[in-house]
Amino acid sequence: MAICHTRVLMREIRYFYTSLSKQLFLVSLIVFALSRIFLFTEIKVFHIGDYDQYYSTLSFLLLFTACLIVCAFFLIAYSFYYTDFTEHTLTYHNKMLGRHVDVDMDAVKFVHFTRNGIQLYYKKDEKPKLVIPFFRFGIVSKNGVDSFTKLLVYKKIEFVNDNKELPGYGFVFKVIRTVYALLCIFVTINALKYLLLVFMIMKEEAF
Repeated sequence: MAICHTRVLMREIRYFYTSLSKQLFLVSLIVFALSRIFLFTEIKVFHIGDYDQYYSTLSFLLLFTACLIVCAFFLIAYSFYYTDFTEHTLTYHNKMLGRHVDVDMDAVKFVHFTRNGIQLYYKKDEKPKLVIPFFRFGIVSKNGVDSFTKLLVYKKIEFVNDNKELPGYGFVFKVIRTVYALLCIFVTINALKYLLLVFMIMKEEAF
């Protein structure tokens, strides 16, 4: 009875950010945008040189505010998607749109692990009832996919896996993480330059 109880516990397939370097890159972009807004504000307030004549206040603020919103969105967007499942039911959630799709696991006869996601079929020769994407502003959890695969084995549901390794964890993505790290360093250096200039102007104008 204890074993049976364990098998009907709710499990989840979650998404996580692609890499820490990507998250830090987005944070560095936010800091960069804020530093430009602070500097622009000082130029306007203190009328430094003729620089305030060369910028449109509205277009400048709209541009960098949009940058802040987009970066903040991509920082947390992956957390709005997830899939929970038991031995008998599966639900894919899209919290961003307030939608969800339910699947009867007892009716699933075939599952196909493609390069893009997990396709669930009630009948093998029909369209999939649901596709669980491997990427939703982040990468899918290895533990979640492993738990789901074990469920398929337990229920003796036929499945085919086209992937030698789970998408999002291979060599190509390691290279992408390195690129994000380099971009993060570049943007951070430039952001620090603007912040230093902001503090220098503030100190100069304050006294």
